[in-house]
Amino acid sequence: MKNRNVFRNIIFAGLVFCGMMLLMSGCSSAPKRQMVYTDITQRAYENYEKANGAITRGELDKAAKYLEDAYAQAVSIDKNDLVCKILLSGVSYRIKNPVVDLSEKSFALPGDIDTLISEAKIAAAFAEEKSQPLLDSIIRVYECRARLFKAQNGLDASTNSEIQKTLDAEVKNLSKEPYYLAFLYRTKGDWSNFLMNYGAAADAYKEAADIHTKNRYLFEIAYDWYLCAGSYSKAGKKVQAMESIGNALKYDRDAENVCGIAQDYMAAAHILCKNNPTEDEKQQAVFYAERAASIYKSAGLLEEADTCIAWINENK
Repeated sequence: MKNRNVFRNIIFAGLVFCGMMLLMSGCSSAPKRQMVYTDITQRAYENYEKANGAITRGELDKAAKYLEDAYAQAVSIDKNDLVCKILLSGVSYRIKNPVVDLSEKSFALPGDIDTLISEAKIAAAFAEEKSQPLLDSIIRVYECRARLFKAQNGLDASTNSEIQKTLDAEVKNLSKEPYYLAFLYRTKGDWSNFLMNYGAAADAYKEAADIHTKNRYLFEIAYDWYLCAGSYSKAGKKVQAMESIGNALKYDRDAENVCGIAQDYMAAAHILCKNNPTEDEKQQAVFYAERAASIYKSAGLLEEADTCIAWINENK
């Protein structure tokens, strides 16, 4: 009898132990509560990247909406590093779409170019300390781009040496930020173009294209080659210009960038008609312009198509 009680106690203890192990196992398999939520951050970054693509493509109405949404989302969660970057993308938007009426409803970010840069600096100051040096470097590059815009409009007398020195100093700081490093090289190209140093401009645009290619920024690659073609054309290097516009056309096709494809064809037409064109070059130019007109028509861009047709009539 005594042995039977001992055996019963052993069985009971074993059952209790198994029950405790099952309970502990059930607790350990329960999902842990999140300590960080990223839903709004992710949507803000998506809109920010869409805005950058739309700016490059010249789709400014779309860009304004994406920027507006990204800005509102980033501000709402106090994501100051992203707020800073969105404001700087606003600088690029403003350069492509400078307007007198800054109260336009299609763009809710604050003010003109100077205000956007000023606000970006404030956002950078409130960002996490570890991200501030990088943001400061990015801001300096955009300040150079803004100064070029002013110089193009007769509002800034900056010298090339000042700008080049600033941009060269930031190359190392942005070496791990491919998007902004490529923007830096494109800015260098724009400055060289402005100063009619077309060889240096083409080299800078090719640097940007190389960075964008390695990181698969399709729209950006095409635009780099488009700019490069323009520099070669201004330098009178027709062969290199046509090779470059061919690269632009390839990447715009890959990106299904309708307007970009048409613009590439028109650029090719303009390049061929420079510097005492042959009859064959004139005929090829007209063919390219007809292709551009056809693409614009297919996209419902009749005004752009009419511009191409008018050019054809002038150059037949």
